[in-house]
Amino acid sequence: MMLDAREFLTRSVKVSAAIALACFMHAGAASAADEPTVHGVQFHQKGHGWLLSDPKGMTLYVFAQDQEPGTSRCVDGCARVWTPYEAKAEDKGEGEWSVIKRPDNSLQWAYRNKPLYTYTRDTAAGTTNGDGLQAGAWAVAFKEIAMPPGMKIVKTLKGWVLADGKSMTLYTSDGDSPKKIGCDVECARTWHPLRASWLAADTGDWSVVTRPDGSRQWAYKGKPLYTYERDGVIEDTRGDGAAKGWKAAVLEPPPPVPSWVTVQAADDCDIYGDSKGMTIYVHDVARGRRVPGGIGRGPEANAAKADDDGPMMRPQDWTPVLAKDDDKGVGDWSVYQRQDGRKQWAYKGLLLYNNVNDQKPGNINGHRRHDLTWRVVTVSGKLMNGTGA
Repeated sequence: MMLDAREFLTRSVKVSAAIALACFMHAGAASAADEPTVHGVQFHQKGHGWLLSDPKGMTLYVFAQDQEPGTSRCVDGCARVWTPYEAKAEDKGEGEWSVIKRPDNSLQWAYRNKPLYTYTRDTAAGTTNGDGLQAGAWAVAFKEIAMPPGMKIVKTLKGWVLADGKSMTLYTSDGDSPKKIGCDVECARTWHPLRASWLAADTGDWSVVTRPDGSRQWAYKGKPLYTYERDGVIEDTRGDGAAKGWKAAVLEPPPPVPSWVTVQAADDCDIYGDSKGMTIYVHDVARGRRVPGGIGRGPEANAAKADDDGPMMRPQDWTPVLAKDDDKGVGDWSVYQRQDGRKQWAYKGLLLYNNVNDQKPGNINGHRRHDLTWRVVTVSGKLMNGTGA
């Protein structure tokens, strides 16, 4: 049967749209309810997807240097800090799961070709002290929510946000309603609509809306999405609150911080300070190429000694950031028992200190003091320039 040009084009469009929708649905549309527990791995629902943990609830991680499928580059000293998630001889891979053989012939589970590990400094189930370490080389093992092709989820100071294909933060406006888009032509010069292709189709929380000029725009949970022209780099969220009703499309807020923590401006980034604004530091012996001691090895870490984070040069320069007897850990912050009976705060499993050479809030006289094991705690979680190898 011969088709005329118009009918052929119509059928082609329908087929292409169906294929695009199928690819979108396959990209990770499973909900927490239908996500099975696979090989002992548990899936914990977050706003932007599901975090993977072992059967005890200890967070699993992936390593950016594990680039060759079926191969782990975390061996020897690295594997003593990052424990491979062990597979048994009878275990078999399936779908997104595989079993790899390590250099010592032991077996390890991998998810989406990435070997899985736990972190010895995670203090209890649900903690993620290893996330972002080594300049982001270590990250929690995660299954993201389903997204249209080209979109991303990016970690910012506002939390995990939706982003476009260039990793630029996406925003929503309270001025938009299901019946009318409030961001007109003039508005769109500052807030750029996230364009949807002619093949794009509604599915799940994602929908396509038609703008007054006839162009198509992506929306998430009924809210049209935009980028902000004054965002200059990845992780910028300058548009959040820049005008009335404009908000970053936050899927998961950042972890909470204790009430005593303050934020201070220093050099090229914001840093954390104590209740008086004095800079707080971590003694990160791992950056000094020493394998960490007992700090954070499971729930028993609350009984860890204050000297477990390694010897100090000029210990008289450092005073512990003490916790009250009734203080409780929150987010990435935890409380440890010192040898002298007092309690001390820690961040991501690393004990916190002030430096006696800091005279006022924002001073950073302790960074790289005498060795590379001391670093400032930044709000972004990234290393401050000049504070580590």
